[in-house]
Amino acid sequence: MTVTFFKAKPGHLLYPGRLHCGRLVVADIGISDHVLEALDVHIFENSPELWGDYFNAPAITGHKYDRGHCTIVGGGISQTGAARIAARTALRAGAGAATLLCAPSSLLVYAQALEAVMVSALDSADDLKEFIEKKRIHSILIGPANGVTDRTRAFVVEALKTDACVVLDADAITVFQNDPEELFTLIRAKKGGAVIMTPHEAEYKRVFDFEGNALERARAAAQSSGAVIILKGATTVVASPDGRVILNTHSSPWLATAGSGDALAGIVCGLLACLKSSFEAAASSVWIHGDAGLRLGPGMIAEDIEVVLPRIMGELTSNFSEFVSLNR
Repeated sequence: MTVTFFKAKPGHLLYPGRLHCGRLVVADIGISDHVLEALDVHIFENSPELWGDYFNAPAITGHKYDRGHCTIVGGGISQTGAARIAARTALRAGAGAATLLCAPSSLLVYAQALEAVMVSALDSADDLKEFIEKKRIHSILIGPANGVTDRTRAFVVEALKTDACVVLDADAITVFQNDPEELFTLIRAKKGGAVIMTPHEAEYKRVFDFEGNALERARAAAQSSGAVIILKGATTVVASPDGRVILNTHSSPWLATAGSGDALAGIVCGLLACLKSSFEAAASSVWIHGDAGLRLGPGMIAEDIEVVLPRIMGELTSNFSEFVSLNR
């Protein structure tokens, strides 16, 4: 057992300190919450208390596009699973509509495997900007099994020229490993729509060279790139360019399974389509993803995550019960 006073400290939540804490007890010794306000704290432990107010049932007179239209860029014909997982979790997380973009050669595979997710062929990135504007896309996810190719790079460049929110994961990060400053320049120059990057440790090191613990490195990456950073790990760190940081311990080691990161990226993309704040969308996505892992436990696979999302989302939606009772 570890006893601390007033509030938990970052070292209690980050590894290796967290490994040695045992059960953490935060003892009240009479310090007023006004002290916290005076300290101007920018580091928080992830909890629905931070972002729960963003979750509300849709208006009875609303339609699907009120909740946003998101897009997921799919991989080649032999690597379609990652984007399919991401697209389905994006819908489950709250987006009103989702379209998966793929090369013409992959269209049939995606079309046969997806029902509620729309599928559209886009031969090159040249038409991406027009597609986003025509379809009024709110958020786009690029990266899962897209390949470290010129095509992936071109999609990222074109997406960052639009007003849509952009989620960069996996190959969309790695493809800039030889020139990360080009990526950061594009992000900082973006006129509208937030950018969220979701690297694990290996992907982080391909484009960032900051030293320190996960909190320090995520914060430095956010401030230098201009993107919200989700640095995935045993304690996932969510960092905003303005210096705010959220540490997530609400998770499960069973999430360390193939496709789990694609599910998280999809949740982020889906919530970005319907929530107003990118930082809160990132933090809530990480918590929801962790909650799914805790509920599923041993034997879970990435495809299971979407199955438990409706219950999680219903419990987070503060006025859901009232909404149901009024409209039965």
